[in-house]
Amino acid sequence: MSESRILILANNDQYHPLETLADMMEGWLKDSGLGNVTLSKDRSVIAGDLNEYDLLILAMTPSDLSPMDEDALVSFVAGGKKLMGIHSVTVVDPEKEKYIGMIGGRFVHHSHHHEFTVKIADPGHPVVAGLDDFKITDELYVLDRTPSAASVLLTAFWEDETQPILYIRAHGQGKVLYNALGHGPAAYENPNLKKLIVQGAKWLLS
Repeated sequence: MSESRILILANNDQYHPLETLADMMEGWLKDSGLGNVTLSKDRSVIAGDLNEYDLLILAMTPSDLSPMDEDALVSFVAGGKKLMGIHSVTVVDPEKEKYIGMIGGRFVHHSHHHEFTVKIADPGHPVVAGLDDFKITDELYVLDRTPSAASVLLTAFWEDETQPILYIRAHGQGKVLYNALGHGPAAYENPNLKKLIVQGAKWLLS
């Protein structure tokens, strides 16, 4: 069986040092032995041949996603590939409905940066294996919809409601994992985030 190919695509924005997280993820995934890992900080790779990769990890804010890039990402997953979206990948213009439908929802607002408790919603799932409820200092994202046909694995409570923090869903023949954690260094250094990234990638590639 050929080795899995993983592409991490990361861009910083004015609020999120996501390229720092991407550098950390590259090391975590290489150490895990899951496959061949490539890191890019050039968004033009979306318009290239994504299909040479089995898993795409997006750590970027796609608010200005072009129609061509939207189609490329949605087709990549629908055709049977895997996508992991980190934190601000749900920050996107509302007219990008194909992308929003694929990723499962659109960011509307978030809490202040604070410590909160993340609860394990499905302790039997491999993505969260070995984790207990934990505290993390992060932004708590609120989406515009309940992700359709999704299995929610992590939650947190804010605005008098239980908010999905990590969920998985099928799209076409492929799979999507969205992890809302990952605003900045306080979250990046939390050992539970590392475990979620590595175990999430392993599950997506299984």
